[in-house]
Amino acid sequence: VWTSDKQGGLSAVAFGRQLSCAYVGREAAGEKKSLLSSAFGRIQSFFAGGANRPRAPPSAADPSALAQSPICCEDDVLHLKELPSFGGRVSSVEAEHLLQVLTVPYLRLPLLLSFFAPQHRVAALAETRVQEMLDATLFEPGEWLPPAGSPAGTEGP
Repeated sequence: VWTSDKQGGLSAVAFGRQLSCAYVGREAAGEKKSLLSSAFGRIQSFFAGGANRPRAPPSAADPSALAQSPICCEDDVLHLKELPSFGGRVSSVEAEHLLQVLTVPYLRLPLLLSFFAPQHRVAALAETRVQEMLDATLFEPGEWLPPAGSPAGTEGP
């Protein structure tokens, strides 16, 4: 089981013991860097382009990547001056709806599938960015509610 705090610290418990965690290129708390690991870290930073570079590219399911403008919530979508048209395959109303759906992490998958269910919207899937967005939504891992925070279900389908 692993957890993280707001300061970026990691905590992991596995195999019945507390594990020492550190980000790639950083030492764990309380550990001293050896001369060899310090030199290796500088070489790694040189070839990797620096320590501040993200480990993965931005998600294609991020509405900010699609709109090419920072989007944190549904209100940000409403204030966009220009909406993506995806090669003229979706109207501005549909593009607004699509971007707003992507701002809701826990519901985006069923909402996207229902968005593309009507026959007239299937043509939008011919656009590469829309395909990548749907692929990222389906297959990229995202943030999930921890089991301790979710209430147990009392009824099933």
